Amino acid sequence: MSMNHRRGPWSNSEDAYLMDLVNTHGPLNWVRIAQTLGSRTPKQCRERYHQNLKPSLNHEPITPQEGAQIDQLVREIGKRWAEIARRLNGRSDNAVKNWWNGSQNRRKRMDRRRNPQPYDEQYAHSRHSLSISTPSLSMPSQLSPLTATNHRHPVPWVEAPLPSPCTSESAESDAGSNYTTSPGVTTSPSTCPSSCRRSGTLTSTSRLVLSFPA
Repeated sequence: MSMNHRRGPWSNSEDAYLMDLVNTHGPLNWVRIAQTLGSRTPKQCRERYHQNLKPSLNHEPITPQEGAQIDQLVREIGKRWAEIARRLNGRSDNAVKNWWNGSQNRRKRMDRRRNPQPYDEQYAHSRHSLSISTPSLSMPSQLSPLTATNHRHPVPWVEAPLPSPCTSESAESDAGSNYTTSPGVTTSPSTCPSSCRRSGTLTSTSRLVLSFPA
């Protein structure tokens, strides 16, 4: 299409000029008509005339009787809009096609209102159940008092006093005091370190018992 050719709706001046050219050159020589008009292609001029400007066209709304006839012809010959329009009284194929498409959309909307689809009901029920059963997210502030306190104020480290050497040695020796070094030798609990004997803090008497076979 040339840059001088327009698209979209026709203006009143274009319609009037087109009708003058059709009356002058006849409704067949669309190439010359388009060249003289200068703003539209031959196809645009022909469709505009036959779909909107032709004097024999009936621009009144399609009647219920015509609608029934259109439905019957669609079932018989299919969507051959030009052929269907020729069998009606002054209707254009574009008007017939637009009416049939609009009637199908109206019927679909009526069917959905009368018989809701099970999927739509199930989807709506699922959304409702989800909105009720979804738990609310807990905020970080909802912590236990102990955890929150320990998190904000760490407990200082407290060092416990170490046990005395005697106490440690005694506890360790008690754990493994009764053991046999030989079939005939039995030892008593271990003695305290020499430091304990020198300091006078001996807590147990150490002795060695030797037994010989008779």
